[in-house]
Amino acid sequence: MTVTLIHANWVVPITSGVIEEGAVAVDAAGVVVAVGKTKELFIEFPSAPRQQLRGAIIPALVNTHTHVELSALRGLVAGGQGLVPWVQTLMPAARAIDSDEKNAAMHTAAAEMWCAGTVALGDVGNSLASLPALASQPLQGTFFHELLGSQDTATGDAPMAARRAYEEVVQKGAWPARFTYVQAPHAPYSASPSLLRRVLANAQNLRERTTIHVAEDNDEIDLLMRGEGRWPAILSSMGVPLGERTPHLRPVPYLQAQGAFAGALSPLLVHMTFADAVDIEIAARFSAPVVLCPRSNLHITGQLPNIPALISAGVPLALGTDSLASNGSLSLWNEMATLAKHFPEVNCAHWLQAATHGGAMALDRPGLGSIAPGKKPGILNIDIDCATENLLRALTGKPPSNITWVAKP
Repeated sequence: MTVTLIHANWVVPITSGVIEEGAVAVDAAGVVVAVGKTKELFIEFPSAPRQQLRGAIIPALVNTHTHVELSALRGLVAGGQGLVPWVQTLMPAARAIDSDEKNAAMHTAAAEMWCAGTVALGDVGNSLASLPALASQPLQGTFFHELLGSQDTATGDAPMAARRAYEEVVQKGAWPARFTYVQAPHAPYSASPSLLRRVLANAQNLRERTTIHVAEDNDEIDLLMRGEGRWPAILSSMGVPLGERTPHLRPVPYLQAQGAFAGALSPLLVHMTFADAVDIEIAARFSAPVVLCPRSNLHITGQLPNIPALISAGVPLALGTDSLASNGSLSLWNEMATLAKHFPEVNCAHWLQAATHGGAMALDRPGLGSIAPGKKPGILNIDIDCATENLLRALTGKPPSNITWVAKP
C-alpha cells in the first residue's frame, strides 16, 4: 500500500483534539490510514513520501443546506422585512431570469463551493435544474426534492410526480452518481397536513433523513398558532381553506403531531430562528439536527436563533448557507465568522464541528467530516499563522485567504 505523509503545524481531526506538529497518512485513494504526531508517523512509515505544509490540516466542509437553483438571484432580493416580503420579491425576480443565465449561475456557484473547501452539500430544489451544476464538480451529498402544497394541488400527488421526474433523469443516465435523492416538504406553512404526513412517512419507510424549513419567521408562528399574520391572506388567495394550516401548535410540536419524529432518522430542522424552549426540547429529545444558516437569517429577518440554548440542550448542529437569494456567497467560512462575531461567548470549536462532522452526520456521510483512519473526508490545508491556543478562533473568526485541497475525496 502506497502511503503519503502530510504534516503541518497542526492537524484538526474534529472528533478528537488538535494535534500540534501533526501528520496524516493517506493512501493513493485519499483514505486516511493514520493520524498523529509527525515524529510518530515518521517512525511508523519511514519510507513514505512526505508533504510538509504550513498552517493547519482540516477535513473538508459540509454545507447542509443550499438552494443552488436560486443562484442567479445573488444580490437581487432585498431582505430585512421578514420572510413574506422576501418571498414576494423573490418570485417575480426568478421569473425574469432566462434559463441560460440561471444555468451559468448554478455552475459558478458549484465551482465556488468546491474552491472554498466544500466537499458535500444538502441541496434543496423545487426542480431538478441544479443537477448538471452539481455534477460538474467533485461534490457529493443529498439532493432534497422540495414539495409544496401548490404542487400537490396541481399534480394530484406531488410525491408521485416528483418520483417520476427523478426516475426519468435516472433512466437518461443524467443523475449525479455521488448524490442521493430524498423528497422533502418545504415548510409547515407551505405544505398541507396531508402532504407533510405523506412525505415524512415515505422518508421514514425508506430510512431516509428528510429536511424542512421550520420556525424561520414570526409570520409562520402566527399562522400555526393563531391563524394570523401575513400568510393567511396569501394562502387564501391560492385556494387554501382558512384554518387548514392553523393547528394551534408551535412549529416543532406540529411536526411531531404529523409523525416527523416517529422513525429512526429525525428530519433536518432548518433555521429554527424563532424556536422557543418547547421546540428546542423536542429537537433535543429526538436528536433532530438543526441546520443553522445565520447570514440568511440576518438578511431576511435580522434575527439569529438562540444558539446557546440549542447547544445547552444538546441539539446536534450542522451549518448551511441557504441560497444566493438571501446570501452573498455559499462559503461556510463566512457562516462561521458570522457566528463567532455574534456569539463570542460560545466555544468556537462548535462552529467548525457544525461545518464538518455535524454536516456529515446530518447527511448520513460518515466517511466525511473528520480525519480518522478509514475515512475519506477530503483534506484541506489552511495557511495560517497563530499560537496554538488561538487556532480554532483564528480558523472560524474570518474566512481564510488560502485554502488548498491536499487530498481529494
